Amino acid sequence: MINSIKYFEEKSISIFEKLETDFMKDPTKMAELVRGVTEEVHKLDLEIIKDCLEDTDKLIFNSVVRKKHWYVEHHDTKELISSLGTVNFKKTFYVDKESGKDGVYLLDRVMGMETHERFTEDAVANLLEEAVQTSYKKGGK
Repeated sequence: MINSIKYFEEKSISIFEKLETDFMKDPTKMAELVRGVTEEVHKLDLEIIKDCLEDTDKLIFNSVVRKKHWYVEHHDTKELISSLGTVNFKKTFYVDKESGKDGVYLLDRVMGMETHERFTEDAVANLLEEAVQTSYKKGGK
């Protein structure tokens, strides 16, 4: 969560201040203010989700139980599509110490995700809801 707080301090605050200043100069530009705030809050949302995922991966990495049964093979970057957009985050690939061959992303296992799964449950639910309510072409978009 620390990184998303830093992001807010270093980027979001200055963007919000600029949006407010621009609006004060020309109050007829309400739409620009709303779009700007929405866009920046959206970016912050994705940063918070990224931090939560990476913090959970670090907890697993530092776990005494994990260290007993799994060793670190490598670190990867993953894209996960959520209803808010694509979250890019880092996660760790582990190999079983006993067998030496059963590799797994323990973060995926803890989150209940299948191997190579790219969509969160909320994204899938939104896709299905959109497909039911609109045409297939629009739902796919």
